[in-house]
Amino acid sequence: MLGTFRDKILSWGAKILFGLLIVSFGLWGIGDYNISGSSGNDAVAEVGNRAITGRELETQVQNAMSRMRRLLGPEFTDEQARAMGLIDQTLNTLVQQNIFLAGAEAAGLIVNDELLGQAIRDEDQFKSGGQFNRNAFFQALHNAGLSEAAYTKLYRGQLLQTQLLSSIDVGLAVPASLTDTVYRYRNEQRVAEVIRLDHTKFTNIPTPDAATLANFHEENARIFTAPEYRALTVVLLQPEDVADEVDVPEQRIQDEYDSRINEFTQLERREIQQILVSEEAKAKKISNRLALGEDLAKVAKEEANLGDAELNLGELTKQQLPIPELADAAFLLASGTSSQPIKTALGWHILKVGKVTPGSQKTFAEVRDQVKRAVQLDLAADALVSLANKFEDDLGSGSTLEEAARRLNLKVVKVASMDPRGLDDAAKPIPNISTNREILRAAFETEEGQDSVLTDFGTASFFILRVDKVTQPTLRPLDKIRDGVAAAWKREQQANVAEKRMGELVDQLKGGKSLKAVADSMKVTIIETKAFTRTGQGLETEIPGQLVQDLFAAKERVALSGPGSGAHFIARVREIKAASAGADETGMASVRKKISQDIRNDLSEQLANAFRERIGVTINRDAIDNYFSPDGSRRTPRPAM
Repeated sequence: MLGTFRDKILSWGAKILFGLLIVSFGLWGIGDYNISGSSGNDAVAEVGNRAITGRELETQVQNAMSRMRRLLGPEFTDEQARAMGLIDQTLNTLVQQNIFLAGAEAAGLIVNDELLGQAIRDEDQFKSGGQFNRNAFFQALHNAGLSEAAYTKLYRGQLLQTQLLSSIDVGLAVPASLTDTVYRYRNEQRVAEVIRLDHTKFTNIPTPDAATLANFHEENARIFTAPEYRALTVVLLQPEDVADEVDVPEQRIQDEYDSRINEFTQLERREIQQILVSEEAKAKKISNRLALGEDLAKVAKEEANLGDAELNLGELTKQQLPIPELADAAFLLASGTSSQPIKTALGWHILKVGKVTPGSQKTFAEVRDQVKRAVQLDLAADALVSLANKFEDDLGSGSTLEEAARRLNLKVVKVASMDPRGLDDAAKPIPNISTNREILRAAFETEEGQDSVLTDFGTASFFILRVDKVTQPTLRPLDKIRDGVAAAWKREQQANVAEKRMGELVDQLKGGKSLKAVADSMKVTIIETKAFTRTGQGLETEIPGQLVQDLFAAKERVALSGPGSGAHFIARVREIKAASAGADETGMASVRKKISQDIRNDLSEQLANAFRERIGVTINRDAIDNYFSPDGSRRTPRPAM
């Protein structure tokens, strides 16, 4: 499992994704990395007269690690990140940022405090109800481990960089011929004929002997190796766990009920139909016909040429009718009756009321327990930070997790066995644990017999855990999983037979045999696909990704084959459909925008290289090696409470 993951993560495609994640500036999330005892103020690089300290580099490495773990899961390790060049890529990003800052200063660009403050207040992530929320701002800084001064310095630098690079956009134009060429390439389509040959069709597979199974088990040890498991003791500090102990005065419950009365009130609702005309005489005629009992839909069609969609306003409350005259009239009518003509700025209205749903209001007695619980949870959340501090102080005095939790009546969860995905040894999710990435990460980063740090998660909640036992990945004994090994061996043999048979069939097609004859010989059906692009968009039939790419490099009627999941495929191009750029202005605009961004990135890189030559960049490799030592002790920041 780990070997496969490592192979995938080190592929070129994953490296590109990884690089993009690092390059994108991330404020949120703090991970950790192995470091030595070097001073965080030691310069690991110098850009002109600017120094990049080891502590700055570590913070960005931690951010990148956190983003990768959110994407790939807690099993993404420090070693895998180091093998992918995490430190160097992060350092390059910091160097480029400092190069642009130096360039902006050299160009005389400034960002004053007023502009900086307004830009921060405009950030959606710091808003609540459309307005800047200072509490949300400071909570975000707390989560990122940044002071206000440190964040504003970073943000000012981003604004300066944006000002500098905005000059690139002036006069940037994408040649029409380039846009047309790229559009046609991306939107060219193929229609293919496909034969799917399921591996299960090949049933004549002999039963393997003991030696064969033993060799297969040994050669494929990674498939049959159980993951690392950990036994844990977890203490959860959540509002719902301590809310029962919160005493709420009766008056506080009554006040909460009064402040939330709208939640417990169901307003009267009425089904309303409307005929709207511009002339008073016609409105009176319609009203008279309705008063005589004629059908509203029929009258509306004959007198105003209105259909059902234009008549039905829906089931509404009085407040949902925006015109007061109409609202008052509609809610005075009896069910099944219609109004006299009503004049507004829009014309003449005739209303008819159908079903009436009376309003209601839940009494205090009916919702008292619900309201009390809500108040208890709010008060518990407020008190939980203080409780967490008391708990941590108790641990600091030498108490075990169980002892400290018992004194404060906190919830203790015992986990007998858990893998990095949060599953037990029966592959079942562990309640309250499996869905929490922060707990999973802490569980597999804490040493055996050690406590993690007290960490906040969710809304006003905290956890701390101890790793009681670590069971290293072990190869499952053959005698325990013999049936599974035999099934895996059979699947491999079926795939091998299918691949060989597919090769023979492709040779037959090349020799002149028809596709129908080949399909009939294998008792399968020829599937004709919908038109699809190089990315597979438009496909409603399963075709392996590599085979899709091969079809776009192949001529019509040339047979190709390839493996898929549990099957092998033969495919050939039936029709090539060229893209018509002139009929898709939206698509052309999208291509033009993408090319423009690519050109902008290229120009930005050239500008950075020019500034690099002029300003000068020095990398202190010894300082980096000393600071990020594979043998160093792990330092995890203690959360502020």
